[in-house]
Amino acid sequence: MPTLGEYIKMYRSENNMSMDDFAKKSGLSKSYISVLEKNKRPGSNKPVEPSVGCVMQVADAMGVNFMELMIATCDIEQLKKDLFNLECVAEEDRGTVAQIIEANHRNDFIENSEKANPKEKHVVEIFRNLNDDGQDRVIEYAEYVRDTGKYSLDASYLVAQQIAEERKAEERKAHEKKSVSAPAKHTI
Repeated sequence: MPTLGEYIKMYRSENNMSMDDFAKKSGLSKSYISVLEKNKRPGSNKPVEPSVGCVMQVADAMGVNFMELMIATCDIEQLKKDLFNLECVAEEDRGTVAQIIEANHRNDFIENSEKANPKEKHVVEIFRNLNDDGQDRVIEYAEYVRDTGKYSLDASYLVAQQIAEERKAEERKAHEKKSVSAPAKHTI
């Protein structure tokens, strides 16, 4: 899993930004950005564990979704464990951490579901990236499509559709027989 510092470094490189530029844009100090990019705490070789607030500042500066950056760069399993010992998370960050853990749990549920096919997973992924109004519109449209019956897996609709197709096929065959058996008219 890439570290937050690696994401910052890639972003700076792609946007030709110096550490000073990114520090101004993010509100983080140049020295802390350096620590993040090296992923080593000063005075030790331990990896850096940035705060939720730090990830928020970086996400804002980079113009990316905070939750996606958090999930991409943080050890979710560790966050889950830490949720039971919330002393390690600032009080103002606890709700955010809980949301991240819940979002990750929902993603795991769909991704690991044996019954979910790729199309279902794709629809869920799209749905989760919509706000409430967007989700309501998707639900309304899905209900409309379902209620028309045309796309339904409902057995009665499928049977009716099959009967209609069989009738059309019989009518075509009957029409073909008439045109073959009818005597040809010759004109001299």
